[in-house]
Amino acid sequence: MDGSGADVVFEDISGEEPSIEVLTEHNTTWRWQLVHCHPCWSWEDDKILYASDCDKEGCPQLYLVKMK
Repeated sequence: MDGSGADVVFEDISGEEPSIEVLTEHNTTWRWQLVHCHPCWSWEDDKILYASDCDKEGCPQLYLVKMK
């Protein structure tokens, strides 16, 4: 994921053909280690938390994506 674009994606490799679903755009600048996206799953596997400085460059904020 690190430095691989502007989307947080879910990659399903459980079937014969892998599939990718875009969950959200993170739009971080990637300029500083502090604002690298690095998404992580919740313990319940129903949310993803990531950091981004999309609102103010250099000022990271946390974002939470609730899964369907």
